Amino acid sequence: MLEILRRKAQSPFIQGTVVIIALVFIFWGVGTNQNSGGNSVATVNDEAITVQNYQDAYERTINDFRTQFGGTIPDGLLDTIDIKTQVLNQLIQGALLRQGAREMGVVVSDIEVKQAIEKMEAFSTNGYFDMQQYQTMLTASRITPGMFEQSMRSDLITQKLVKHLERFTKVLPDELNERFIFENEEMKLEFVSLNAADYREKVKVSDEELADYFEKNKENYKSQPQVKLSYLLFPYAEALEMIVITDADIEDYYRKNLDRFSVQEKRSASHILIKAEEDASENELAEKREQAEKVLALAKDGQDFAELAKNYSEGPSAPKGGSLGNFSRGQMVKPFEDAVFSMEEGAISNIVKTRFGFHIIKLAKIEPARLKTIDESRKQIESTIKNDKARSQMLAKANKAYEDIILAGSLQKYAESGEINILETDFFSRSILSDNEVQGVLKDPAFVNAGFSLNKGELSSLTETATGFAILFGQDAKDQEILAFEVAKDDVTNDLITYQSDLLAKTNAEEMLDALKSGESIISEAERLNTSIQESEYISRASSSGMAQQLPLTLINKGFELSSQNPYPEKVEKSGTTYYIFKFMEKSAPAAEIFGEKQEEFNKQISEEKKSALLAAWMEHLKSKAEIITNDQQFL
Repeated sequence: MLEILRRKAQSPFIQGTVVIIALVFIFWGVGTNQNSGGNSVATVNDEAITVQNYQDAYERTINDFRTQFGGTIPDGLLDTIDIKTQVLNQLIQGALLRQGAREMGVVVSDIEVKQAIEKMEAFSTNGYFDMQQYQTMLTASRITPGMFEQSMRSDLITQKLVKHLERFTKVLPDELNERFIFENEEMKLEFVSLNAADYREKVKVSDEELADYFEKNKENYKSQPQVKLSYLLFPYAEALEMIVITDADIEDYYRKNLDRFSVQEKRSASHILIKAEEDASENELAEKREQAEKVLALAKDGQDFAELAKNYSEGPSAPKGGSLGNFSRGQMVKPFEDAVFSMEEGAISNIVKTRFGFHIIKLAKIEPARLKTIDESRKQIESTIKNDKARSQMLAKANKAYEDIILAGSLQKYAESGEINILETDFFSRSILSDNEVQGVLKDPAFVNAGFSLNKGELSSLTETATGFAILFGQDAKDQEILAFEVAKDDVTNDLITYQSDLLAKTNAEEMLDALKSGESIISEAERLNTSIQESEYISRASSSGMAQQLPLTLINKGFELSSQNPYPEKVEKSGTTYYIFKFMEKSAPAAEIFGEKQEEFNKQISEEKKSALLAAWMEHLKSKAEIITNDQQFL
């Protein structure tokens, strides 16, 4: 939760001006009670995780996912990742962390929590903690003081624990040296690639072979299942025309949903980019930085920034004087974003390094976060209320119809009781969703999926589509059937040619590798197969990602297992539709002077790995000896 707030709390008024609710810290005199009683979803060594704890954590997690996906979580995602169990496990781990910390004598006082929050820049104005800003941001984020404090306390406890464990995570000189050599040793390969697609023209298949292949693989050549439906529609549009929205409705909705009308802070900026590759050498980076420093000096000296951008910038915005237009947080890479959102209007930054290179930024304008007025939001609110009311009315109408169908005994008998418009489809398959000539509900995945969930003679539950509600009845269904050979012949031909061309490429690759291992020259073997020999650059594990277009990373890793005594892999390697035969050429140890440059980086990297591993092992130990009881009925 803290991380969510830290991402959101980047401007003084992140959600605009909101109604301020009086919120008071525990350490400013008013306590909060997180355990309000009631049933628990779990107990950890007799510490209860209440239903309210779980519901709060679940809602925060869902809201975070919704934010990440732009407001709508993809269908099925939460079930796929088992979000309910994840939330419960996080709460259990939090309880174990607190209990383990107490056992080790690690505590965080209210004063420490207070001081940590007061130091957060998000809550500061002119360098001082601003209570009103703090209150506004918590309210806008829908976080109570108790919840925020608890998260901060957990963060601080974790930090103290990591510091406590640091004494057990010393990095030895041999470990540093081994990591340095592992990451920076270089090797060179020569290789031949045989793509199965290049063998397709060499493959000729007879009718007898096709028939035989079809007979052995006929289960792969089936028609799609089809259904035929009767259905009723209850479209929202039917109700929308009759709904009247008053000013009072709009004002009431606006007042109750202020957070929906906030506008993020935006900034307008221009930049000058001196490009530098991420894996550039230290000398190259120094040269690029020096170039950027010279341009920065010209900008600071008062020369026209737009002209400098046109003359020196290597980014796509150069022709426009470096202008990047308006943007809010989350749209730029983090170092660039952090720089822009810490600047004042008209200011020119120092050099900012990102993965693209070195930037010089000029901030043109700040558009503060704000709350849209009711007049600005009127059309949006009116549309929302109308849609909500239309949905509610059509849901009631569809529910009434559904009950009447059940009472009548069937959809047909219900139709006979009045002027009911029952619609029908022809037989169709799921592929209808991708048919551009089809219109209406047969283009709606919810409708089609509901139809395919029915057996013949079965009535659906109430189904919500993109345009309204529907009730479906399965008139008839056709199961998958194995296609006749003549119907499937084109697909069979393509599959057999693909199979045989792949087999031919694999056979040639394996024969070549065997010949090389027997002493044949790679040159003569490449000539025999009418292909070329390629030679890689010097590759290190640290820079192998840059070689991915020439050789797949899995092959590069295999290459590091080879040596001059064992220059060939055990077997041919395949990536996609291409087979690779490669030979180790040479390997070289990294230059000793690089070690000095990288030593601190490796030391930090190994240390962090050890801390993480030790903390994870400690948490696993706590879990193994803990008594944890979960109540599935309370949270599933």
